[in-house]
Amino acid sequence: MKPLIVIILGRPGCGKGTQAKMLQEKFGIDYIGSGQLLREKLKVDHNFSTLKLKEVMERGDLVPSFLVFKIWVDKVDAIKNRPDFKGAVFDGNPRKILEARLMEDALAWYDWLEFAKVIVIDISAEESYARLAQRRTCEKCGRVIPFYGHFKKLETCDQCGGKLIKRPDDDPEIIRHRLEVFDLEVQPVIDHFEKSGLLINVDGNRSIEEVHENIVKVLENQ
Repeated sequence: MKPLIVIILGRPGCGKGTQAKMLQEKFGIDYIGSGQLLREKLKVDHNFSTLKLKEVMERGDLVPSFLVFKIWVDKVDAIKNRPDFKGAVFDGNPRKILEARLMEDALAWYDWLEFAKVIVIDISAEESYARLAQRRTCEKCGRVIPFYGHFKKLETCDQCGGKLIKRPDDDPEIIRHRLEVFDLEVQPVIDHFEKSGLLINVDGNRSIEEVHENIVKVLENQ
């Protein structure tokens, strides 16, 4: 069976994580989120590298490519040979041109490149800032609660009941810095995939459900 390989990109706050999790549930594929993997690493390792990693993430800077790809490849190696493997959705990676080329090499190595689809959830920089400045995260399970629709009214996590807090990297100055980093580093990645013919644009200004439906429609029609 052909694996479903989806890469989701877009400005911070566009809903990459939410849509990736919905695709995971819809198609029974594995979720590989660089942010989640890095935060998990911070919880279990307490050496010099992870202390520096924490500082970099809290500033809103991009984590070095070698570290992102180490944990990415470790995750892929752990899941690719499972009998029930159906595919994977990659949330927020690659973020640099070097990573885009490394990812293409890796997908070719795993015989996945021909099945890869790159989805860009398109929102403006202004919308990105507004969403990040007001979103919250569950302190208990780590679920990100977006700030639109019915999520605005939530006082506790709708999955585990945990306390909702602001993430350190959602500070206004850090948000502005992250948007600058997106323009400098991630936009060239999107341009690269567009030139290669892999890119699919989806309007991110619609409701979560509508964005999901549009992504599913695109994937099923490819």
